[in-house]
Amino acid sequence: MRTNGPLAIIFHTIFVIVMLAPIVVVCLVAFTPEGYLSLPTNGFSLRWFRAIANYPEFVHAFWVSLGLGALSSFVALLFAVATTGYILIGIQLEERDLIGMFGDQYRSYKERVSMLFPLPGRKFDDRTDTQPRSAER
Repeated sequence: MRTNGPLAIIFHTIFVIVMLAPIVVVCLVAFTPEGYLSLPTNGFSLRWFRAIANYPEFVHAFWVSLGLGALSSFVALLFAVATTGYILIGIQLEERDLIGMFGDQYRSYKERVSMLFPLPGRKFDDRTDTQPRSAER
């Protein structure tokens, strides 16, 4: 694997600082009592947050955004549950078909190998059958 050289690291460091600096400044100024940028500040104030809370449009937009976030999370959860159910049903149908095709050979394989997750204590022993594949058909 190739690593970045010192010039790339310096460039990325400067890039991250330039991108994050305005956010840090806005967060610092949000708690100052003045109406302009003044650092160091001579006090601590929540006046800007109070001003936002006095506008009903902002408060309404906040609650709408919160509701949309909850709704999208719920829809994603429903989709994940449905997809998981589909996969688990598909696994059972596939297992049934494999048992129908390979019989006892697949049943012995199922006993040696866990279905979805590797479980502790189960060892995979590489037993090979003595019959060649062409003889099964």
